[in-house]
Amino acid sequence: MILPNHIISPNQMKNISSFLDKFKKIIKSDEDLKDKICSSVKKHTGLEINKNSILIKNKTAYIKEKPHFKNEIFMKKEKITNDLRGIVSDIY
Repeated sequence: MILPNHIISPNQMKNISSFLDKFKKIIKSDEDLKDKICSSVKKHTGLEINKNSILIKNKTAYIKEKPHFKNEIFMKKEKITNDLRGIVSDIY
């Protein structure tokens, strides 16, 4: 059976759905990781950072915040990263 170009077969739809589910999981895990980073930063520095200021790229977190926030985070980097080690392996 030949289908017109604009009609998607049920099998193709299942493949597309499966493909998009992978992205849902990535987005959810990135959001979870951002929440964990925010809580760890608050725990060790007392600073509340916005999770929208965190970018996760290639399993690396980039924080775009005020310079004095970044300095404080950098000074407590070891404690924060130790806090996140187990969490990251669970998420990714």
